[in-house]
Amino acid sequence: VQGHELIPLKMAQFLVTNGVALYLKMLLVDNLMHADLHPGNIMVDCH
Repeated sequence: VQGHELIPLKMAQFLVTNGVALYLKMLLVDNLMHADLHPGNIMVDCH
């Protein structure tokens, strides 16, 4: 696929790694299951 990179690769890897860790914490530690998880329900603040 050709096009413009939306975010740098390092940032994408960071977001995926932390997103999975946070989801597993939410599921296994907090006993909460988000049934409608999609990119529209995820907010990232880089500050």
